[in-house]
Amino acid sequence: MQITQKGKTYLIPLILTLLSGIVSTAILGILLFGLIQPRLYFLLFLFPVLLAGLLTFFSKRGKLNDVACIVLSALFLFASLFAYPYGFFFTLIIEATTPVTHPVFYERTLRLLGYEKNEAIAFFPPSVPKEATGVSFYYMTGIAMAGTTLELCFTDEDTVNEYLSYAKAKGISPSPVSKDHTTYTQKYKYAMPETFECYLLFSDNSNHGEREFFAVDEANNEILFCYENW
Repeated sequence: MQITQKGKTYLIPLILTLLSGIVSTAILGILLFGLIQPRLYFLLFLFPVLLAGLLTFFSKRGKLNDVACIVLSALFLFASLFAYPYGFFFTLIIEATTPVTHPVFYERTLRLLGYEKNEAIAFFPPSVPKEATGVSFYYMTGIAMAGTTLELCFTDEDTVNEYLSYAKAKGISPSPVSKDHTTYTQKYKYAMPETFECYLLFSDNSNHGEREFFAVDEANNEILFCYENW
């Protein structure tokens, strides 16, 4: 039985091109709008569209006979049924285990974390001050046994004064830097310099739990914000 009219088999890869285009566009939309840091390798999800398009082109030009067109289209469909879901899944795993460290993504991170309604990170500044220097940023989303960490550090006198006034108004007393777990951060791997004073906003007092604090080095006008939830 003839599967399709002779000379019209190019319609099979054409349909596959349209379908793969829809799937690729949907996946790219989820990745670009749902993840914090767009990556160039996300464009690999367009490769099936290109491949199906080439198959359509060569079939339409008569470079492939009907049998070859049908067989290659079937192989493409079979491979796509595995490539799309597995590629999407592993992309999510890679991104979930790769920290975001470029300060340019700070505001986007807050937005995707629901900053305006998320009380746990409400003490973070809404943006990095334009006058800030020495900016460092770190965000790692929690997955499996790993914890969520959000950290921002920079030097800016106005921000330091603002948060010192905030702490005073809230009656939050500073504590000197010590060797306990509350002073371990991504920027200062072992312990912050003793010139810092910590203002603990929340801690469940466990070795692996939730903590919210900011630390100020008033002498150097440096301030560090940290949220962790293990």
